[in-house]
Amino acid sequence: MSFSAGVYLFIPVLILGLWRLSKVGRRPAGYPPGPPTLPIVGNLHQIPTQKRHIQFQKWANEYGPIYSLILGTKVMIVLNSDQTVKDLVDKRGGIYSSRPESYIGQDVLSGGYRILFMPDNEVWKMARKLVHRILGVTAARSYIPYQDLESKAMLFDFLKSPNDFIDHLRRYTASLTTQITFGSRTTSIHDERFKEAFEIFDRSSEMIGSRTAALLDLVPALRRIPDFLMPIKKEGRKIHERELSLFCGLYFAAKKGLNDGSAKPCVCVDLVKLQKEEGFSDTFASYLSGSLLQAGSETTASILIGFVQAMVIFPNVAKAAQEELDRVCGDRLPTLEDMPDLPYIHACMKESLRWMPGFMLGIPHATAQHDSYLGYHIPKGATVIINVWAIHNDPKRHPSPRQFNPMRYNDQQTSIEAANNPDPTKRDHYVFGAGRRRCQGMHIADRSLFLAISRLLWAFDFDRVVSSETGRDIVPDAEDVTEGIMSIPSPFPVRIVPRSTKRAEAVAAAWSQAADLLDEHGQWKLTMMTLRFIFSFTLLATLAVGSPLSIPSYFQSDHLTRREVPVFQIQQELGTLLSENSLILLPSNPLWLETTKRWNTMAPPDIRVVVQPANEVDIPKIVSPCFTDINFLVVSRGHGLTKSLGAFKGMQIDMKQLRSMDISRDGKSAWFQGGAYAYEVIPFLWDRGYVASTGSNQCVGLTGPALGGGHGRYEGLYGLAGDNIIEMKVVLADGSKITVSEKSNKDLFWAMRGAGHNFGIVTNLKIRIYPAKIKTWHYHNYYWSQDKLERVFRELNKLQDDGKTPPLLGVVFGQIYIDPSIMPDEAILWFTFAYAGPDSEAERLLRPFNAIDAIKDEMGDVPYPEIPVRQNTDISNCISARFSLASVMLQTWNITTERALYNHFMRNVALYPDLAATARLYYEGYAHQGVQAVDSASTAYPHRDECHIAFFATVVPEGSNLLDPAEKWAREARDMWYAGAPTRKPATYVNYASGNKYESLKSIYGYESWRLARLQKLKAKYDPKNRFGFYVPIISN
Repeated sequence: MSFSAGVYLFIPVLILGLWRLSKVGRRPAGYPPGPPTLPIVGNLHQIPTQKRHIQFQKWANEYGPIYSLILGTKVMIVLNSDQTVKDLVDKRGGIYSSRPESYIGQDVLSGGYRILFMPDNEVWKMARKLVHRILGVTAARSYIPYQDLESKAMLFDFLKSPNDFIDHLRRYTASLTTQITFGSRTTSIHDERFKEAFEIFDRSSEMIGSRTAALLDLVPALRRIPDFLMPIKKEGRKIHERELSLFCGLYFAAKKGLNDGSAKPCVCVDLVKLQKEEGFSDTFASYLSGSLLQAGSETTASILIGFVQAMVIFPNVAKAAQEELDRVCGDRLPTLEDMPDLPYIHACMKESLRWMPGFMLGIPHATAQHDSYLGYHIPKGATVIINVWAIHNDPKRHPSPRQFNPMRYNDQQTSIEAANNPDPTKRDHYVFGAGRRRCQGMHIADRSLFLAISRLLWAFDFDRVVSSETGRDIVPDAEDVTEGIMSIPSPFPVRIVPRSTKRAEAVAAAWSQAADLLDEHGQWKLTMMTLRFIFSFTLLATLAVGSPLSIPSYFQSDHLTRREVPVFQIQQELGTLLSENSLILLPSNPLWLETTKRWNTMAPPDIRVVVQPANEVDIPKIVSPCFTDINFLVVSRGHGLTKSLGAFKGMQIDMKQLRSMDISRDGKSAWFQGGAYAYEVIPFLWDRGYVASTGSNQCVGLTGPALGGGHGRYEGLYGLAGDNIIEMKVVLADGSKITVSEKSNKDLFWAMRGAGHNFGIVTNLKIRIYPAKIKTWHYHNYYWSQDKLERVFRELNKLQDDGKTPPLLGVVFGQIYIDPSIMPDEAILWFTFAYAGPDSEAERLLRPFNAIDAIKDEMGDVPYPEIPVRQNTDISNCISARFSLASVMLQTWNITTERALYNHFMRNVALYPDLAATARLYYEGYAHQGVQAVDSASTAYPHRDECHIAFFATVVPEGSNLLDPAEKWAREARDMWYAGAPTRKPATYVNYASGNKYESLKSIYGYESWRLARLQKLKAKYDPKNRFGFYVPIISN
């Protein structure tokens, strides 16, 4: 190429580059309005280094509810009204939930782990899910004892050295957060961990808010400058190393404490347990907990410092608040139970959050895609600012906004209720953010603030300091705040004095009494188990000055059974008997919802307290004669669906901690504790070269299904799960422990394999296991339109009639249901086949089905533990909903009946569209040779001739009037199935029994007269008081 030709090519490239450069810094047409820009820099030169929130508020007054700032090549969208925040961040969370890139904040200072700055990716979603589980509404109540004790410690600190009140407030919030997060108190402002953490937090805040950090975000090329030429990067990496060491040290200490029994209830304890489920790294867990430490301590401290400042500036507010406290509480310390009677104090808390919000401009969001609003274009990747300061100080929203006026709030909304209020004008404040990035610990913050504000005003006066120079009161300047990512009032003078000698003595006495719970290092004396008891009952929240430890009134009347045994008696009498790490839980505990969750909530048991034994030796103590007046229900996985459980009211014995597994030396059997479940058992055996007959769903326990027979994929080869039980360790109703096998208590061994739920608690069972002879199973899933129904069921009958399914074809599952993504207007047929062998053998068997033209199909070869995932019986089926259902057991499919059932299904879908999405006709067909090879009289399981199970189920929405139609639909489907098998008596698989009145005991436990007679005779022998009388009972209460 000649030189001249090169010049000619270069010139247009140069012109294009200059043209593009000329566009940098300009506001593109269609963007929200904003201040005039300069080439290249845009509005960068107009953003002040200090008090940015004041300038952002001025722009809000000039440009309205939404404006834009052009920052070089990037754009910032600023939201200045409650309505814009509602419309965009709340309602369009999928677009506005990410974070802008923060090179210094996220990469340099955090190594990419700081949750606050994470973009909207899978890692952040997992973190959000984890935080939701460990800091939800229930968890907020769980930590009341920490909040009660620390607020008393704070009062005592104020009493001793009132001039250091800022340190005391920071210690209060830090100690609360270190306890909630790591289980250990911050006993002093001089605590090395405290000093280290806050040095890191303060300096990090300064660096993140610096112009250099902003420049590195705007011009990414500058990040390539070596660290030794860019001090902020060099210092930031050192801070990250310090922070990571601090967070990991705290997390590992909590992890160690959990192992040696010294851990206290805290987020890290829950994280350690969740880590086993989710598989996240220690570094991730450490930073997640560390992020909670920073967010929880700094935000609350800044609000409380602002509150104290407001009380000095507006003494009339303090006086009005103290009058309310004196009227309601008198000379006793306020408690959380007083909150409904202290509306002005509650309003002071809300006004504190509005008046000095800390995060004046919120934490920046970012857009994940292009959007439009009010006719403006909002580009993908834009930084989005919630202008908290402008919204909080909008005179239309809050008249005279710089006046501290609690009378703005005349309701009892909590922060979460206000944030969820569909009317944005009714939202109290935006301190905790908005949309999907909203703080999930606001319940805890609300209580911490209420306790601190109410007790400080009850105990102390906050007077102005008189100037020695002018003789006038010094009024703090509320506009004088520190700079950084968070703004905190600069130090100000205040004279803090006890309101009376009596109040000062009460503060000292309250702390003295609370301090008795602490050891010489200022940490909780109590074991984790005992603390769990206290946390469940929130006893510390009612420690009144000068009074003994008392039970809150709302528990004194909370009775456990119809015989009215009080809940506290369980803790008092049973708690001291159980082994370390056993738990006693009440609804206030964060584990409650997960622990009491059931697959079917149509007629759930009324659980008042949950006992989670840590060892098998605990179970006889729980059901001993000392507790014969207390109903108990034993739960492994909560999959029992019968309505008979609705008659239960009492204590749940949760087997969750009893899940050990051990293979015998000869490789022919294995021992499993009573809480082991299929999701763990199947891969445990498979990874060691073995298989066993278990339930087919990963959600269910091992023991529960086996006691009812136990259908599964290996029954064609090895029989039911119950057929493979060799021996059981059982705790009877009187607390005695026995061995049950062919050689010991043989009569009970017969009964417990088919009706075992009626007789005892299986703490350990030994089952037969078999060598895994293959490496993979083959699966094939088909989706057919309804016109193929007759052909499908005809071929199923050929394959499965009379239980003659080839033994290696472990199971055939099917559903008829509406799938809008495939056929929106009519139900489809979905069937899945699983074969314990190579695909060539399986596909030979499935040729007739391959010949039926399918909408689509899926097939593959996977290890056995993955088969439940392919057949839709994996752990994701552990849902919790109000099911209406009815089941049947059959020997063959009546094709005419199946067509009638399909038509009946579609008619009801049209009549009840709100039931359509969850309505299903379910089909199960098993290879049955292994089951029929066992003598029917050898166990209590009566249905060895039935190889098919079918049932109808649908979810009834809460609060709807669809219960009767759903129940009618289920009953009619059941009746239609049985009408198609006129020679067979109705049979009900006990594990699928629904508890409906039309299910007879004979249909469940067998029509031969001797079966029920024998079972009831054994019941009189082993459980004469019918304590095991709620799960499909042989004898009804």
